[in-house]
Amino acid sequence: MRHLVTDLSAPIALGPARVTPVLAAGFAEAAAEGSAATLDNAVAAAALAAEGRGEGGPVAAHSPAERERLRDRFLMEQDLRAALQSGGFQLHFQPVQDIRRGGWAGAEALIRWHSPSRGMVPPGVFIPVAEAAGLIEPIGLWVLREACREVAHWAPGMRVAVNLSARQFLDESLPRHVAEAVQAAGISPERLEIELTESVATTDHDHARRTFGRLRDMGVSIAIDDFGTGYASMSVLRKLPFDKLKIDREFVTDVHRKPHSQAICAAMLALGRGLDLSILAEGTETPEEVDWLVQQGCTLFQGYYFSRPLPAPVLRERMRMEAPLRAAS
Repeated sequence: MRHLVTDLSAPIALGPARVTPVLAAGFAEAAAEGSAATLDNAVAAAALAAEGRGEGGPVAAHSPAERERLRDRFLMEQDLRAALQSGGFQLHFQPVQDIRRGGWAGAEALIRWHSPSRGMVPPGVFIPVAEAAGLIEPIGLWVLREACREVAHWAPGMRVAVNLSARQFLDESLPRHVAEAVQAAGISPERLEIELTESVATTDHDHARRTFGRLRDMGVSIAIDDFGTGYASMSVLRKLPFDKLKIDREFVTDVHRKPHSQAICAAMLALGRGLDLSILAEGTETPEEVDWLVQQGCTLFQGYYFSRPLPAPVLRERMRMEAPLRAAS
């Protein structure tokens, strides 16, 4: 079957153009499935499982384990739809520490889902299901609106950062959604920061430049997240006008005792300064990491050493308690 799929995936000439079919095939054992209807469903499920396995003839066999996986995925999709309708999501916020000013500069909004039947579901588990089900855009819009509402309760000058998926960023309506969320919350656009990974920002350069321009014209700042983990780090900084660079935790962890990480972080900090970008170190968990990075000129930090992600009420209380201390210092 794999040879058949490979042969059928060969490019086809259609006039001056050449089209490459993308096929997926599934198979199941008739004796194991019973009725014709059950067999048909099993083959369809196997073909669905084969999708996305890459070029060269994706083929998958149906199995009881695969059937259970697809069933669970379907049920999770239904649970996500219900959560979206019933307010089942919540935001936690991980503060950004400004060493230079001695306080919080803002926080990053992180979605959390506590399912009635599944308990706390990690974003790494439910986000891919939401993307496949076409739910990531409405969920992302909810995050944007809620984050803007929350930052309105914080001290003036503090920002909230919101991560965007590829689908959200490629939506031509994104600038309008951002403007509406900011206006509805009654905040200045300068209090919102959009975070994009390298892969998202480089999906479509022309679209990215247009969208960056519209967002920055509003006053919204844009950060490149997980910097250094992609293949287009230098190129994306040259082509797109970012405001902030976030050094990925991969390079921050144990940086004080890893010469290679030290060289990479020092280069990123120098690059950021040369391009007049704010620079934030992600995933800082020890005082040794912070001390080394401070010596290199880094002033913005995010990680468990300073604070874990906090529910909004807890974050506000921490802000209330720390404000008098900052004023007295």
